[in-house]
Amino acid sequence: GTSYTKFLRGQTLTNIIQIEEGMLDDSDLAFLIVTKQNKIKLTSVDQFSAITKAGLRMAVLADEDDEVISATLVNLTDDFRVLCFSADGRALTLKGSDLPLLGRVTAGSKVFATRKGQADPIVVAACPYVEGKADTVILVTSQGRGKLVNLDQFPVANRNTVGLLSAKLKEGDTVTYGGVISQ
Repeated sequence: GTSYTKFLRGQTLTNIIQIEEGMLDDSDLAFLIVTKQNKIKLTSVDQFSAITKAGLRMAVLADEDDEVISATLVNLTDDFRVLCFSADGRALTLKGSDLPLLGRVTAGSKVFATRKGQADPIVVAACPYVEGKADTVILVTSQGRGKLVNLDQFPVANRNTVGLLSAKLKEGDTVTYGGVISQ
């Protein structure tokens, strides 16, 4: 085999998504991509059906400080949701059918609204789940605190809204991980 570092050329590997024969022709599948600097997008897998040795760009990042924090494969026919967490403790549940399908070389749209007088939120986690197949949310903070919360505490909202406070954080603490536990 060939070392994957050869084709990364200064980029960072976020995760690996297993693609099986014929999946790139399935119009029901899409990549859900979320970046640290508050962008979310869905891109149909058929836009990747002609991958070259050099690869294909999945998303445009805002700048050199931006990074992909989540890249997952979702089925557009599932009633899926995406629970997103910001470093300042906000959470937002988005309905998958409300996310527009965008091209490969687009940045996406805002996840969280920018609160008046503050910088854009930093997104730390995005967890897709199928409605009815998950019931618990786990949060972990930079100071080692953890919290389990019932998923129904996070109702569906629109993109570019402030979100709900998911954890009351102490001074200097931030959310570092959020996840959905499937049944």
